[in-house]
Amino acid sequence: MDMKRPSPNNVFVYCRVNPNKLLVDHRPRKYGLVFGRIVDVARQYGVKMEELPTCLRFYAPKSRMQMFVEKLHFSLVPYSQRPL
Repeated sequence: MDMKRPSPNNVFVYCRVNPNKLLVDHRPRKYGLVFGRIVDVARQYGVKMEELPTCLRFYAPKSRMQMFVEKLHFSLVPYSQRPL
């Protein structure tokens, strides 16, 4: 867990999922492509992760967060910009 205070320029995304969940692409032409575990994909894009009591909170500047959220979306992992 990153104990530093998040920058006010960061975008936050919340997700109720195991941090070791494997992200697998579900798009028709890319079906089955493995992106990796959520923690590894977040680290790859420079997205910080915090484990909260009810969910995971991810935060990063908008440009980096956009790439990470695309991977969640293509893997059909539900996420929210509001705390769960």
